[in-house]
Amino acid sequence: MNYLLTDEQRMLKEMVQSFAREKVKPVAKENDRTGKFPADLIKELSELGLMGVNCPEQYGGAGADNVSYLLTIEALSRYCASTGVIVSVQISLVEDPIYRYGTEEQKKKYLPDLCSGRKIGCYCLTEPQANIAIVFAVTDPAAGTRGMTAFIVEKESPGFNIGKSEEKLGIHASSTAEVILEDCAVPKENRLGELNRGFKLAMITLDSGRIGIAAQALGIARGSIEDSVAYARERVQFGRPITNFQGIKWYIADMTTEYEAAWLLTYRAALVKDKGLRFSKEAAMAKLKASRVAEFCASMAVHSMADTVIPGSMIRSATSGILKSPRYTRGPVRLCARLSRRTC
Repeated sequence: MNYLLTDEQRMLKEMVQSFAREKVKPVAKENDRTGKFPADLIKELSELGLMGVNCPEQYGGAGADNVSYLLTIEALSRYCASTGVIVSVQISLVEDPIYRYGTEEQKKKYLPDLCSGRKIGCYCLTEPQANIAIVFAVTDPAAGTRGMTAFIVEKESPGFNIGKSEEKLGIHASSTAEVILEDCAVPKENRLGELNRGFKLAMITLDSGRIGIAAQALGIARGSIEDSVAYARERVQFGRPITNFQGIKWYIADMTTEYEAAWLLTYRAALVKDKGLRFSKEAAMAKLKASRVAEFCASMAVHSMADTVIPGSMIRSATSGILKSPRYTRGPVRLCARLSRRTC
């Protein structure tokens, strides 16, 4: 669907795909097996300007649009969903709210380090390797969701501690850990946005995050399709490649149709955000569809290659990671569905 992209977007897509193929693919399996944080990859991605791809240049970003962000996350996730989600969280859940709601002093203090990869951010939901966390605290208990405020909390702050990392089915190179705050004092200049408006900030920020997770799911789906096609061309049965068998063609046709439908929904969400319009419904629909498509394509990939899913086989190693990752793109699917219905 390159015909929908500008020349700049096509160039960026080709550059990220090349980087992912040459740099991410060779280490993805080992990083997932060991849970190693891909620090070297993050450094190289930063040098390419991809850790702040859609952040304005004045704050150290590349100044690209949200479609470019989508293309970046999809290309990385095609080979490693962990790397894709690390970049996605950095951009959509940390840089984006600081840029949208931060003071000029906060933008100048934090965004250059985040865009350059010198510091890693988290949404107080993910990376224990993070240096900066966006934390939401109750500042008016009687007001419910209207009494919550967002803060930028640095890892070095007294009372800020990382607890145990959770054991997960997949995406091991992007750790998920508990954060423990004990008498953690945060200076008032680290408040992000208005007092008691943190819940609204969180919901709007998660809209951006849904575009990133949809893009991650697209990368998983595309990887499933491309691996299936490559295998079907190599696998010979009854004297011919199994790509000649109609049943295999049906699998690939169904996978490709679902992938392209999800891609268009995600492209629309990014485009609406670029136009400065409200994109809550579009982002929720994109994540809902793309996450289901990732799981569907991974399952179809295993069906199409099922005869070689045996210990030590090429396809077992190729599909095991694909099967584990899609579940993590699903998230609160019912919530996204309700959001879509409510905002239609």
